[in-house]
Amino acid sequence: MKVIIHSIVATEIGNLCPAPGMRDWEYMKEFLDADTTPRIESLAEIIGTPLELLTSYRGSLIFLAGGVTFNRTNPTTTGANGHLSLPTTNVTEHGMMTWQGITYLIEAEFVV
Repeated sequence: MKVIIHSIVATEIGNLCPAPGMRDWEYMKEFLDADTTPRIESLAEIIGTPLELLTSYRGSLIFLAGGVTFNRTNPTTTGANGHLSLPTTNVTEHGMMTWQGITYLIEAEFVV
């Protein structure tokens, strides 16, 4: 699955997102360490670029190739016990991303 971030707007709202436990992090780190995509250095490289979804934490915190991470704030899917399923069709959602110490509201399209 790929994710395309279509818009990024800086906000004063703090970004409180879920935090993986140690076992979750160990599992996710395998996927993150295997990413050979060059680290994204600027916001301009993020907008409109299809980025590979590497892994997620409970379907809420999304990790993309190149070191981009965001959390889904208005998911279109359901789940249970703190877990969300990832989209199974093309869908656009809102989220929050922290990049170099600044929080942004984003619009992200999941491309299945």
